[in-house]
Amino acid sequence: MSTPITTAWPTDAVYRYLNLAGATIDVLQVPGTVPATALCGGCDWTTNHPQGPVWALRESAQRHADKCRALPRPASA
Repeated sequence: MSTPITTAWPTDAVYRYLNLAGATIDVLQVPGTVPATALCGGCDWTTNHPQGPVWALRESAQRHADKCRALPRPASA
């Protein structure tokens, strides 16, 4: 895939991954808070680690990105 990712990152995104079909997986964390949350922009996958470190969530998001083939959801009008 040679299409560049041009969508702006969500305000609270600390990491972003690209799945196999071009959808993004964002790891979100409001500054000064725990937990962080990861959301896939293609499928309905989401996860969080309420008491765990952000790196553990980052690894989960990367594993999901490595196998997810869901296309990016269309932008809402």
